[in-house]
Amino acid sequence: MAGGAGESLDHPLQTSPAADGIRWSPAASAKGPVRVILGSKSSTRRLLLSSMGVEYEMLNPEIDEKAIRDKEAEKLVLALAHAKADALLKREEVKQATEGTTLLVTCDQVVVYEGKILEKPEDAAEAQRFIR
Repeated sequence: MAGGAGESLDHPLQTSPAADGIRWSPAASAKGPVRVILGSKSSTRRLLLSSMGVEYEMLNPEIDEKAIRDKEAEKLVLALAHAKADALLKREEVKQATEGTTLLVTCDQVVVYEGKILEKPEDAAEAQRFIR
């Protein structure tokens, strides 16, 4: 259950209390500054990083997610995250040498309902069909 009495949630999709006091410290790396690259267009992932004070660059991995399939949700999200990372690691803006460390963040999520993976709806009409 999300948030108990007196606990605030920072975002409507957040399912646990706010992590007060947890902040990103890019200076914590012994190898110098940390360059964070978010390999996602997700507004929720951007919100999560921003709420922790993480300064990041956002790059769209530009992969065909529908070409990557698996019957198991856990394997599917890992395959998608790895494909995004692989695609980004080939790009010059990621390869650029920087002082310190580069942290590449890629991930994915799927919805499973009654044991079936529901794909991202293409439009509002398809989304309506999903929830009926």
